Amino acid sequence: MRSALACRTALAAAVVAVAGLQSGPALATEYRFTVTCGQGFSLAHSHVVLWKTGDIDPGREWLRVATGTGYPDCSVSHYNPTTDAGLRVETRSHETAVLKGVPVLGTILCAVFRC
Repeated sequence: MRSALACRTALAAAVVAVAGLQSGPALATEYRFTVTCGQGFSLAHSHVVLWKTGDIDPGREWLRVATGTGYPDCSVSHYNPTTDAGLRVETRSHETAVLKGVPVLGTILCAVFRC
């Protein structure tokens, strides 16, 4: 019983996630976030994650959370051009990058559709 409820909950979450990723007008938007890792006793290092959304744009906050999911032991903050312009940039572009940013579901979809 508990397993069936978990499956239905996961399926509902997947449907909501996919519905949120439906294509709209062909507008390319770029979002930048600063990722800082190794705080505390170790030496901190930072880099910038640049999202180029293409036709699918789930929004700034969704992509910030997706960035944090990819770097679970790091902090993710909004990009500041004054302090972060010289940092290394990791670019994630277009729909495949957005799909890869979806925890669990993105991995499954990219395995099926070879993102």
